[in-house]
Amino acid sequence: MVIHGKLHHRTPSWVPASARFHVRIRIEGEQRALTDPAVAPALLTSVDFYHARERWHAWLFLLMPDHIHAVLSFFDTSTMSRVIGDWKRYHETQTDVVWQEGYFDHRLRHEDEVVKKCHYIRMNPVRAGLCDVLADWAWVVEPWRREGAG
Repeated sequence: MVIHGKLHHRTPSWVPASARFHVRIRIEGEQRALTDPAVAPALLTSVDFYHARERWHAWLFLLMPDHIHAVLSFFDTSTMSRVIGDWKRYHETQTDVVWQEGYFDHRLRHEDEVVKKCHYIRMNPVRAGLCDVLADWAWVVEPWRREGAG
């Protein structure tokens, strides 16, 4: 008998707080697209808010119609699930987005892995035929670029 349990996204204690994670969060079922102009600005504003309040460090955050891709660091990796859960709950009440339970995360261990994953994420709307070039995609934020880091 197989028992399916909840993933707890516990990060081992030896993983530094500066570690970067590829995070993917999907919406539940059929609903308004995350890229809808009535929803997307609120989502992206909250990314900057969480970044400024040091809930996470957003390297890259990109909206697709039915999911989000992000590269995030957490100031205390033991709080990743809490921070993402808080963010999802906020948007469930403020923007009526219903998320799938949980999320996907993968620690990016090497700089070349970070570069490849960021390129993959940035090209997602182009590959999906949602825009011709990434510069045309409005639903992406990279707070670190504005800060002059990186």
